[in-house]
Amino acid sequence: MSSLTIEKLYKEEREVGKTFKGTKKYYVWEFVLNGKFHKVEMFHSKVSSKKKLCLDAQVLIEDKSFSTDFQYSFGIDKNYFSVVQLTMDKFDLRIDNRPFEHLMSDERSGRLKTYKKKEPKPTTSPYNSYNNSNTTYSGNSKRNNNDDFFVASDDEDAF
Repeated sequence: MSSLTIEKLYKEEREVGKTFKGTKKYYVWEFVLNGKFHKVEMFHSKVSSKKKLCLDAQVLIEDKSFSTDFQYSFGIDKNYFSVVQLTMDKFDLRIDNRPFEHLMSDERSGRLKTYKKKEPKPTTSPYNSYNNSNTTYSGNSKRNNNDDFFVASDDEDAF
């Protein structure tokens, strides 16, 4: 089971266009993950629709498409991150499929602890071990699609 120890969450979005402020947006998400500081930055031009995504000052992707379904995924310390375009000019960072705003809210209210990501349990099937004289059947095991379900740990030393 992998765990997510995250703290000191910060998010900001502002208009940064040179001539007209409202033509370009800058998003920044900052957090400490497992004791290490990280900064995710997103630049989005409303005029050209150009998007630039950076992690810790390193460019991850530059996208020039006019689509409104931008999504980019990456990993840090065995945790799954994605930046998702919610509307024409609104983006969100998700950590292990949890919206950043939810994590911030949990931190402010004192509910944020170490989250443990449940690993899918292998399912057993009576067909997995069925052997006939000439044929071996191997049933398809169904995968638990709740990979991104979290359980708060009761570990008091989480932070």
